[in-house]
Amino acid sequence: MKNKLIFLKRQVLLAWILNLMILRFWNRSLRIISDSIFHFYKIKLAALKSKIPTISADSLITASEPVMLYQAQEGDGGISIKELWTMLMITVTNKPVSIFEFGTFEGRTTINLSINCPKETTIYTIDLPREKISETRYKLLDIEKHYADKPASGTKICEVKTGGKIVQLYGDSAVFDFKPYENTIDLVFIDGSHSYKYVINDSLKAYIMLRTNGIIIWHDHATGLWNEVDSAIDHLFMNDERFTGIRHIQDTSFAILRKQ
Repeated sequence: MKNKLIFLKRQVLLAWILNLMILRFWNRSLRIISDSIFHFYKIKLAALKSKIPTISADSLITASEPVMLYQAQEGDGGISIKELWTMLMITVTNKPVSIFEFGTFEGRTTINLSINCPKETTIYTIDLPREKISETRYKLLDIEKHYADKPASGTKICEVKTGGKIVQLYGDSAVFDFKPYENTIDLVFIDGSHSYKYVINDSLKAYIMLRTNGIIIWHDHATGLWNEVDSAIDHLFMNDERFTGIRHIQDTSFAILRKQ
């Protein structure tokens, strides 16, 4: 384990040096490749440091049918193409009839879930309105405020006919009333505020909403960038017996838990 950690640290350093060289001397396309290599090794290193055991995505997927990707191109604040594909394959495998998403943002993930779910599936997605940014119960991270400071949530949702599958909700997840959703949800995706208190809050609310055998997926775990996400998930894993089944999905920034 120690030798592996040293090896990964060296790879991160080499990728960082390569990134600086490309930034200074080469073109944008090669810089994108360098960024991808650097990000890949950062995830590897962060996952190795995490207290959460790692599993492969293949161990979670039994579906053989293809998934449909809408707006596959990546953007700031969204999940990667590989992560989107992984989430959709897990979704197709489990065929949830009710989904709850923390953090609508532009609605790209929401749309993709709706396209790949059964016709009867309902997707609830909650987002913090711009006018509530300064009124949250817990403090938001400065780095994430610009994701909430937008004219409207889910602007991409109106681009696709979803047949009424998507229900947009608005509010602070720390004070929102989740009682109507308790024991009714099959899949929860947590990608709202990345502050420690909000990740804990959203995780506890998510668990209560889940039916038995339901799934929670967290985004931005073990990236080396969002330390409060890692700390919150590690805390739940180490201190709450309900969360001892959390696993990190290899080569992604997802953590996953199935409610027993």
